[in-house]
Amino acid sequence: SKHAESMLQAWINEKLNRPREAPVDPGTLLELEKYFLSLSAPDKNKFTSAVWRTVSPVGLADSAQPVRPARNHENKIPHILAVAQPVLDIFVTYEQAHNGLAVASIREYVGGNATNVSKAFLNFGGKADLLYFRSPGRLGVELDALLKPYRFIGTEPVPVRGGRINVYFMAEGKEIRLISSGGEISLKAGDTLIGKLGVIAPRLPAGSLLVMGNRIPPGLCDDFYSRIITCARQRGVRTCLDFSQSFTRAQINRIIDAKPFFIKANLAEFAHLAQIPVERLQDDPLQMIEAARVVTDQGVSIFVISLGDKGALLVTPDEAFYALAPRVPVISTIGAGDTLIAGLAYRLFGHDIVTGHILKESLRFGVSSRRTSTGWPRQQVPT
Repeated sequence: SKHAESMLQAWINEKLNRPREAPVDPGTLLELEKYFLSLSAPDKNKFTSAVWRTVSPVGLADSAQPVRPARNHENKIPHILAVAQPVLDIFVTYEQAHNGLAVASIREYVGGNATNVSKAFLNFGGKADLLYFRSPGRLGVELDALLKPYRFIGTEPVPVRGGRINVYFMAEGKEIRLISSGGEISLKAGDTLIGKLGVIAPRLPAGSLLVMGNRIPPGLCDDFYSRIITCARQRGVRTCLDFSQSFTRAQINRIIDAKPFFIKANLAEFAHLAQIPVERLQDDPLQMIEAARVVTDQGVSIFVISLGDKGALLVTPDEAFYALAPRVPVISTIGAGDTLIAGLAYRLFGHDIVTGHILKESLRFGVSSRRTSTGWPRQQVPT
């Protein structure tokens, strides 16, 4: 609404000590980004929450309840279990006006790594269950409402005290991302989620995959992801992990020791894992393969390195495949890596023995899906 747009403009100017009615331009947004990056993690959480309250002052009724549809598993349809912390993503798009930039739209979506993977997977025609940390109060209600249209087979919430909100400003073809870490999650909530996983995993169709990833939520122990991987594997469910540059060496070692089925990383994340400068890796695929094999030789079946508009590299202990990305106009790269994981998981479903042919087809489908997603509006993923 016009009221939300004017409130946002006034709020931005207040934060930057500018006159309340001063026009916003690209320089203003860059100054706002610089200010945000100077904040501590708790203050970044407060900042993005303040943006949300400014653009969405009313919200939804707090009487809404998490939706738990009846389970209706069909063994022949690809199936995943997403373990996630859903995030509220606020997208503010600007257009050129006579006195600077004017807000063209303000939109809210449910995001977060594994949540985005499951959304793309469902759009491919697959089935998905969601095991997730549910944010408190009005934020949790709004996220549940945003999740509802995706028709998960089952949703299992674990209530937590903290939520997470990210804000994206889009202006003149550029994206400014204000990413918060979210509030702390208690060790008890982490244990509750893993306990529920132990109950859900045996009920999944044979061949199902568990998807999760990105940073370990604040407040949880270094072994949180490795415990999930181990719990799932002991119940016959393979794990797909999206790597994060935020992982510490202790977290990385525990994850690899737990032996997830496959790990996906972009080039910067892979350089962090391999402890090799990006500059040495980016033009040397043989070194990438050699470094990835250090991981696959420790029991990780598949390692995928996303190379952006250059495609992706898939490495196993015995083989390596490269897929070139199709050329499409880029609207946004947000969520593209999640779509790559969704495509790979969709094609790998049900294959206990993964042959070279299956790997090539899975990689081709995943890369095509990932690249196509960059040419779609933020609220959509390719089918």
